[in-house]
Amino acid sequence: MALLYILFIFVLNFVLRVIPRFYLKDLLLSDTYYHLFVARKIRANKFKHIKTIDEFIIPNVQRYPYFFHYLLALLPFNTRIKFEKISGAFFDTLYLMIFYFFALYLQNKYDFSDFKYFPETVCTLFAVSPALLRSGDGPRAFNCTPRVFALLLYIGHLLMFFIYVDQNNIYAAILSIIIGGFACITAIFSLQTMLFFAPFFIFGFSYSYLLFFLSAYAFSILVSKGWSIEITKGIIKHLSYYYTVQKALLSWMNVGYKKYFVDLKNQIIWFLKSRDVKPLIKWYVSVNLWPHLLITIFPFVLFSILIYFRLFNSSELPVTDKFFFIYTFAGFVCFLITKHHPFQFLGSGERYLEYVFLPATFLFVKYAYINDVMWMVYVFLGYSVILLPYLLYIYVFNNRPWNDLQKELAIVFKHTKDNFNGIFAPLQSLDAKVINFYSDHRLLVYPTLRDNTLFPNKEYETIWGEKGKGFISGNIKEIFEKYNCKYLFVKKADLPTYKSRHAENASLLETNFREVYSTENFAVLEFVS
Repeated sequence: MALLYILFIFVLNFVLRVIPRFYLKDLLLSDTYYHLFVARKIRANKFKHIKTIDEFIIPNVQRYPYFFHYLLALLPFNTRIKFEKISGAFFDTLYLMIFYFFALYLQNKYDFSDFKYFPETVCTLFAVSPALLRSGDGPRAFNCTPRVFALLLYIGHLLMFFIYVDQNNIYAAILSIIIGGFACITAIFSLQTMLFFAPFFIFGFSYSYLLFFLSAYAFSILVSKGWSIEITKGIIKHLSYYYTVQKALLSWMNVGYKKYFVDLKNQIIWFLKSRDVKPLIKWYVSVNLWPHLLITIFPFVLFSILIYFRLFNSSELPVTDKFFFIYTFAGFVCFLITKHHPFQFLGSGERYLEYVFLPATFLFVKYAYINDVMWMVYVFLGYSVILLPYLLYIYVFNNRPWNDLQKELAIVFKHTKDNFNGIFAPLQSLDAKVINFYSDHRLLVYPTLRDNTLFPNKEYETIWGEKGKGFISGNIKEIFEKYNCKYLFVKKADLPTYKSRHAENASLLETNFREVYSTENFAVLEFVS
């Protein structure tokens, strides 16, 4: 019976993560465009890592971690496109399976077998949690992203480290170092997380983790033939850029507490007057304030932290619980820090909680059972089952328009590939990834990881504008003349925003460009000097 149930949970975990693709069959988002583009380049380069992107006319070094791209490149194009639709769900289910068998091992070894379906309960909460659609700025495991695969590698690295500490197993140590090394070259966020979590494991669990972390990084340098160092440089430059952007845009502690309570009051008043619960739910699931997220989406993290401080000096705390408490605490601290202004450039705070999702759930279920408050588990399970369908619906509803535009995009770039020869510039910088994916046009675009040693920030800002606006914001005539650009790719829906907010001189678009190709939603404009 237990076997059938856990198989059902694995299938449910996969289906819930892939189900939006039944309705959004053509949807690709900006990062997905980029990952698939780099995979295509690697395959075309006979599986050699690409160090520059020749299509970008602005000097660049391709410093994004490439291991996931390399794995995608092993698949032929048609297979790769099909795998893209299920890749996140596939890796997330593997992640859950690995944790399940590890939890089963811990249950048998540390003898809390009186809780008969303990690992199955942990996995069930993970499979249906609302964080499925709220963690890391969108649905975890929905798009083709290295993040989910890197998360799988990272937990493998840590669990092997734990087995080494627990059993003095040298094979587990070797596996931990190898897996950790590959995690370093898989995603920006995995290397960041390894670095930020390392002090917690070193000083809170075992000093030996310092050797494991350094060895994993050294292995990444070895296996990448030194390129791991370049990846690290790129991440530092990437973060330094976002630090300047956050510094310019936000103010200290600009997290909206006052607005939150005003909005909450207004939503409740409106609900009492109208008896319409939809606006209240829509507001409820969109709030990004950190206390709200902890209480409504990640309560088991908060529960685990409170239990940890209650047991902090307990000599009876099992080594497995100490390990998971440290693991959870690391994510909790990084979440709190990065949800506040000076450190927001270090990434979305929810992503750090994503890394401690299962360890926190493990502790939540175990200590709810020990303290005879299993009703908390059942309440959260019921809450999840009620909320999750709505979140799935909202995500599909919000993204259907962009999904429906994909076929039109393919037609646009089939036409431009056959008829236009010259350097393209996107009106909005993110659209460069769309052009990359659908065509081989040379592009005026900045590389994914900013490198101001090759192209200074000041020069970048003359093109795309200050404070991360994302549109061509300088003198568009001078920019096209300076970089010898010929065509401008435009989403028609962006034109009002561009003209009213971002253009240095909006009239230049009319006087120096003529439309040479147009569809319902897109246009290609030719520069006329």
